[in-house]
Order: sequence, then structure tokens, then C-alpha cells
Amino acid sequence: MNPAHIILLSPLIWLSGFTPVIYQLFTAWIGLRRSNLFTRLGGVEMTLLGYIGVYTFSLFLAVLQGAEITRVLAGFYNLSFWMMGFFLIVGQRQSNSRAIGRSAFTLLCFILLITWAFAFIPGVAPAYPTLISSLIDVGNLPNNIRDNTTLNISVQNWADFGSGYRFSILSPYPTAFAILIFLLTCLSWPERWSRLRSLRILIIPALSFHVILNMTASRAVAGAFVVYIALLLYAAIIARIKGSNNRRTLTLLVTMFTVVLLMITLPVLNDVWERINESRAGSSALRFRIYEISLSSMINEHPLLGFGVKARDESIAAIPIGSHSTIISTLYKTGIIGFIFLLSFFVLVARRAIAILLSGPATSHDRSMAAGILAFFIALAFEDIDALPLASFLYFTLMALVLRRSEELELEKQLTSFH
Repeated sequence: MNPAHIILLSPLIWLSGFTPVIYQLFTAWIGLRRSNLFTRLGGVEMTLLGYIGVYTFSLFLAVLQGAEITRVLAGFYNLSFWMMGFFLIVGQRQSNSRAIGRSAFTLLCFILLITWAFAFIPGVAPAYPTLISSLIDVGNLPNNIRDNTTLNISVQNWADFGSGYRFSILSPYPTAFAILIFLLTCLSWPERWSRLRSLRILIIPALSFHVILNMTASRAVAGAFVVYIALLLYAAIIARIKGSNNRRTLTLLVTMFTVVLLMITLPVLNDVWERINESRAGSSALRFRIYEISLSSMINEHPLLGFGVKARDESIAAIPIGSHSTIISTLYKTGIIGFIFLLSFFVLVARRAIAILLSGPATSHDRSMAAGILAFFIALAFEDIDALPLASFLYFTLMALVLRRSEELELEKQLTSFH
């Protein structure tokens, strides 16, 4: 059993109701098979392990301070996703990116087909019970676990598509579905350009973007998708330029031009942003209210190690404090110390992804994965990655493949220079 098989089995996992735990158990099995799991760890692994250590310590402090047991369980559940990432990164450097890409493409096509089918078939219920939820009462479980034991199909709010449904197939809620589509698109890009694959390259991203924008109504993921496509186009141009110095120079010039262009068009962009927020005024107000409370609470009460668990506030009882942003959540739960570790981890991963984008020998699939990692940082600012089992599994698989390919390309470069 490998990640490619797990991706193909994800619909059956969803139907069974084992979604909350199966991906963590599988990745733990992958990682623990390594006899030298904690030896020869690089900077990427050490910074992630440091974040996991701070998070664990903060959770135990919360237990000692009498935190509600349900919130503690939810906190350890969130922690399990970062452990998943660690095991995938240290245990999957030898994974087959081609096999994973084929599985991701198959799953993406399957999801797109059933999404369109659900959009036009009348009488589809918004949710169904899974095998697990039919056998046992999941009502007392924490929300982030309970939501993954239900077959959520759609919710009827905010969408512009047809009947107004937002879909959440194989996901606990619509934005998670948008993230799933985004990551599968990044993983399923073909390795080389050809006439046969050109149609796939044109059609699949277009369908994915349509689903993200109109069938999930996710602004953050839609923005990340636009950046992803822009990075892919730029990488395709860079690949035709010989010499790493020339590629770096062009990258610097394009970056400077982009910054100047953004400064010039800032009033227009700000107006567009305000209009987008007005279309989802209730959602935006709630999000920024959560961010405000989360940051002020952390700074005033636990600036160094955070709260460990997400508490609840009477004014926003439906959603815990520290939600709807991986970045804000990190600050709230683990404080400045945990945030430094996680930020260092992201910076090291970003450097590897940029190296792939600027590498001449990199394939189209390599650049797609690297562009996806870089663009997805936008979504992390507005969404939680550590509450979405399948999406988290795909995200850290994508990250592990990017790290492995950056090492391979660097080794190839050294061998070429040697000869």
C-alpha cells in the first residue's frame, strides 16, 4: 500500500466514515517502517518537528490548566495532521510521483464528473450517513471529527452556480472541497507537453477553476489557483532560457515589475476586494472578527506558547477562536515560538519549490507541484489545513514530492558540473 493506492481508495474511505483517522494511521505506518526515522533529519524536518514539539507542550499545558476535554481532544486531532506531514516527508522521499500523479488525475476526473452529476440530478440530499455514523452515535465527538464522518454533498448558500448549491464532496465543507480540487490539479499535471496531453492541460484546469469559483465559492482558494496558473506560465518561459544566472535575473526583474504593477493598480484591486467581500459580507465579518479575537487573546495572555487548544467565545459561539487560518491558528495555539518554527518550515519548503521553478531540467509535473506549494500559502492564510484529512494528506504528499525532486535536481546539477 502506497500513497497512490490511498488516493484511489479515498472515495471508499469517505463512504465508510473512516476519513477522520485512516490517513493519519497510514502515514504513521509509512514513517514508522523506517528504522532510522529520527536520524539524518534536515532543516525542513527539524523545523517541522520543532513545531510539533511546541504544539504538544502547549496542549499539555492546556490540560494542566483544566481545558475542556472536548477542546483538548480536538487539539490533539489537529496535531495529528502535522504528525502526518512529518511522517510523509521523512518516509516518502522514494514515493513514485508518476503513480501518484496518475491516481490524482483519476480521482480528479471522478470528482468532477460526480459533482456535475449531483448539480443536475434532482432529489440529491445535502448529506448522507456513512457506515460508521450509521452504526454509532457521533454526535458527541468534536466538530472537526464529527464533520468528517458524514457524507456532506452540498449546502445551499452563497454560490453563484445554478441552483445556488456549494458542493463538499469527499470533504467536510465546501472550502475544503475547493482545496481538494486545487491540490489534485497540482498533482495530476502531466510530466511532458504533447499534443495528446495539451487538451488535458487546457480542459482540466479550466474545469477545476470553475468548480472552485462557482461550485464552492472559495475566494482564497480561487486566488491561490490564479497565482498557481501564473507561476506555471512563468516557469514555462523560464525553462526556455539557458543559464541559471539568466533565469535568476529575469525572475528578479519580473518580481520588481509585479511589485510596481501592484502598487499602481492597488486602488483598483482594493475596489475589487471590497466588492468580493460585500458578496460574502457575513462570512468576511465573522472571519476577521475571529482573527482579531485570536491575535489579541494570544498577545495579551499567552504570547510565547499560545493556548494549545481553540477556546470558544460567546460572540462567535459557532466557530472556535483561532479557526479559519492556518497562520492565525498557529499563533493562537502555539504562540510566537511555535509560529517561528512553522514559518521557518514554510520558508525552507518555499526555497526548494522556487529552485524547482527556476530549474531547466525540471518537468512540467515538477513545476506544477512547486507552483502549487507556493500558491497554496495564500490559502493557508485564510483556511485551516489541519482539520481536513484527505486535503491534508494530499498537501503533505505534494510537499514531500517537491522536497524529493529538489534534492534529485540538485544532485543532477552537481553531477553535471562534476563531469
